[in-house]
Amino acid sequence: MDSHLNTPRSHTSPSTHTGPGETALRTALGNDGYATLRRHRRLTDTALGPLAELLWTTAQEADHLHGELRSYARNTCDHARHVPAHANQTETVPLGFLQHTSRAIDVNATRYAQQMNQLNLVIEAYKLALLAV
Repeated sequence: MDSHLNTPRSHTSPSTHTGPGETALRTALGNDGYATLRRHRRLTDTALGPLAELLWTTAQEADHLHGELRSYARNTCDHARHVPAHANQTETVPLGFLQHTSRAIDVNATRYAQQMNQLNLVIEAYKLALLAV
């Protein structure tokens, strides 16, 4: 938990991969704008606070979905490595797993693309709200 903001921390740390949601925020807002966003999330007297919170949670969800896609990719690679070892035993080749994973990846990739699109829309709305303040 990030005790300062009373919200769960991102699954990333400075030494690990930064997700595309957080990267999009930092790119669109810059470092100062990113810090301002964190302050705006605490505002309750204007619509800017809830909009900043929506922007933050939208980016976090994009990062979560991206993490799921990476996990599916790792699992699929792990299973695919076992196929040559069982090539002579067709009943043990994990093709069912690969078919299920393929559908799961398709659904998750679609959700991720939609989330990144939504993130871009919320970023633009947030920037417009900042101009109005």
